[in-house]
Amino acid sequence: MKNKFQEYYLSLDEEQKARLSGAIPFLILQIADADENISLREVISFLNSLLNSWKDFGDESVKYFLDGEMTDLHLDDLYTAIEKRKEEIFLNEINNIGQLIQKMPADLQENYKNFIITACIKMAKASGESFWDKNKMSDEERVKIKQIARSLNIDLDSDVF
Repeated sequence: MKNKFQEYYLSLDEEQKARLSGAIPFLILQIADADENISLREVISFLNSLLNSWKDFGDESVKYFLDGEMTDLHLDDLYTAIEKRKEEIFLNEINNIGQLIQKMPADLQENYKNFIITACIKMAKASGESFWDKNKMSDEERVKIKQIARSLNIDLDSDVF
């Protein structure tokens, strides 16, 4: 029996599947590279969140989050364009992802948005983990997370940062 996320994913056309599958790696890159310093800790943090996503989205969620062929097709075009017009492409893609999320059933939508923003925040904080600088994120990462939250209609608590 399929869960709500699987049902929603399978109801999408190929372009929408590619966009939704590409959302996770896209967000990993955007947050990790916001300060132009991709940290292994950041990527591990996000992947850890991704691997634990089955709790909210079902046993096969990672398969749908990272549908290899769909993700590759979408991301190849996206990253080529990003190099030329980074900020414009970032905001446009986040808005497109937001439109797909808005079509999800309400309970799935809230779980998905919570997963996305929590994983982004954990990843950004992971790069600042040191003895002196526990859970500090860069200003650039903070700006990206605020942009993502605003585009996806996610309310952030002020104590998140």
